[in-house]
Amino acid sequence: MKEITHASKNDIPIAFSNEQMEVRTIEADDYVVSFTTVKVDWEPPSLLFKGLPGDMCQTPHYGYVFKGQIVLKYMDHEETIKAGEAYYMKPGHIPIRGVKGLEFLEISPKAEQERTMSVIMKNMEALQAQKPT
Repeated sequence: MKEITHASKNDIPIAFSNEQMEVRTIEADDYVVSFTTVKVDWEPPSLLFKGLPGDMCQTPHYGYVFKGQIVLKYMDHEETIKAGEAYYMKPGHIPIRGVKGLEFLEISPKAEQERTMSVIMKNMEALQAQKPT
């Protein structure tokens, strides 16, 4: 990834894109900066986080929702973050729902994000292998 001090969304390379979402990611010092656009109503499978402590994301995230809303689940409650709101997602969460058109900026510590994404990518590969062709 290219190291930056500032960038527009369109200057940041696409790290992941499919029919459900596009994620643009770049590193800035010890952080990962991501712009995410959700293309459809989205309910990520909880299996994506299997293998992480508590089967939940352990990366803290700071961010801002530009459009739409996202619903998170913690062990003891749910939270809805709406357009126009800044947020802090503490470790021990999973996203459970996002609406079509959701756009958000997220800043995460690089080391924690890499550990989390390693598990998520393995789980995504396993889920893809289970899909009928």
